[in-house]
Amino acid sequence: MHDSSTDRSTPARAFAELGRTPVVDPPLGDTLRKIALLTCQTIAAADAVSITEVDRNHATTVAHTGSRALMLDQSQYRVGCGPCMDAARGGQIVTINDMAVETRWPGYTPKALAQGIQSSLSIPLPVQHRTIGSLTLYASRPTAFDEQAVELALAFAGYAAIAIANAFRPTSTPQLIDDMRAVMQSRAIVDQALGVLIGQHGGTAEEALGDLTRMSQEAHRSLRDTAEELVLGVQRPTAPSM
Repeated sequence: MHDSSTDRSTPARAFAELGRTPVVDPPLGDTLRKIALLTCQTIAAADAVSITEVDRNHATTVAHTGSRALMLDQSQYRVGCGPCMDAARGGQIVTINDMAVETRWPGYTPKALAQGIQSSLSIPLPVQHRTIGSLTLYASRPTAFDEQAVELALAFAGYAAIAIANAFRPTSTPQLIDDMRAVMQSRAIVDQALGVLIGQHGGTAEEALGDLTRMSQEAHRSLRDTAEELVLGVQRPTAPSM
């Protein structure tokens, strides 16, 4: 059972909604709660989603889709470690495929199992400043998150990072600016590829995203790399016919 509304969303619809969300006016908490909810509604395997901020040694859940996500985060804070904290501190994706056999966090995994959680995915937020964090997805079945789920979670984490970076914009660092530029460039190249597919075949942005996703899976390449190759192929001039 999902902690949040059971209404499902498509990636194209979710990213379109986030694209319409101002980055200046809404309070940071409201924006992060929207990102957590859309993540849970878009990635089918996710039963609960949370966003954690870690400032020095203090961790806080700043957005979540329900009480279970909050309890799972807090159980990690109490023991001082866990996937959401390690992802935030280490800047690496942390995946638990099966809580029942996971050995890295013995003080945490029994509590997750007691809440009916079998696997999780924690994505670091690409923010190099005083506050770092992670986006964590919890699932009620083992090995719930495939490569496509990871790519979508990375995109949602990028939105969360941009929101947090904007909140700290008076003291932004060059590294932070570079990280945010990389996130925006990745989104831009995917948007360009969707435009190419719509121009070639018609249809909606949602259908184009489905086509692009299938292309990336068949080529065993990331969504961004597939999008970049498609856009470059269109931009590359063709040889004149003899």
